[in-house]
Amino acid sequence: MFFKFFTATFMFLAAYSAQALTINDKRGQIEVELPPGWSYEKELLGLPHVFLSPEGSDRANYSITLTGIGDVKLPVKDLQKNQKQYQEGRIKWAKQRDFKITKFIPYVNFKTGLTLTHSIGVQYNDKKNVEYLEMSYFTECQDSLVHTKALGVLGTEKMKTAQQIIQSLRCKK
Repeated sequence: MFFKFFTATFMFLAAYSAQALTINDKRGQIEVELPPGWSYEKELLGLPHVFLSPEGSDRANYSITLTGIGDVKLPVKDLQKNQKQYQEGRIKWAKQRDFKITKFIPYVNFKTGLTLTHSIGVQYNDKKNVEYLEMSYFTECQDSLVHTKALGVLGTEKMKTAQQIIQSLRCKK
């Protein structure tokens, strides 16, 4: 009985364990977990680091940009004030594509490991009435402010996984 339990537990952990990935570029270094079944691409569509979920109609992605702006402490009050500017920009973007904004996700900040992360987002429907969630995150690392973005179909497991990647981000020196 114990052997069956141990084998099943080991197989579960092996199937669902994420792979640690160190991302180095001239602007900084971070470590992040690559979820099982996801792929990592460099320099895809103008983005320096992109994670892609397994293919399908509910495919999600997560992009990472190390800005090279070091030792930054983002002023929370300024970020809260800039929500309106962010929303106006997303409304303009959606109009150009004939998409409909359904909800704005307000600015919040939270700890990821020992670092502070700020986030803001938007939900929108595309022309086929598929609802997407787009979240932007800014993580304060010592050597580089890290901008990450998660995009995918709202409520899917792939999008939930994309949003969980931010929790695995670790600043490296």
